[in-house]
Amino acid sequence: MSITSHIKPSHNYVPEYQQSGIPWVLTKTLPAATIVDNKVTNLSDFKFTFDFVTRWLMIHNHDHQDTEHLRVYFSEASAESAYDGNSQKYFLIDGGLETNRIELKTKYVYIMPDDPDISIEVSVLAGLTNISKNDFPEQTVANGFVGV
Repeated sequence: MSITSHIKPSHNYVPEYQQSGIPWVLTKTLPAATIVDNKVTNLSDFKFTFDFVTRWLMIHNHDHQDTEHLRVYFSEASAESAYDGNSQKYFLIDGGLETNRIELKTKYVYIMPDDPDISIEVSVLAGLTNISKNDFPEQTVANGFVGV
């Protein structure tokens, strides 16, 4: 008699990060931010949600004048307060440039114009694992994600 066991992939399942990712890509124009009481109220316009946990991602800023920057956030709380003057939990992508492949696991990312009054085109390319986004913890301070 043999027993067959299937291990369900989780975000700590190393083999998922040792193979190529499933391709995911989206290009869209980000609108200007709507800000009320120092909070961004149209956050859904800036959120890129992946069906599965990422193995890596790349972000391309399509600003053809090379003057407009993009901000990248990994938590809703940081993105919501993006323009309140206190938020420092982001990184910038200069106009006309793209990131290298960023090896990280996430189920979403917020990408916003550095200037809240402009709209800008962005492309996101990701390699996905077979790990469901539902099996990955929320990226909040309460869950131990202090850097986001």
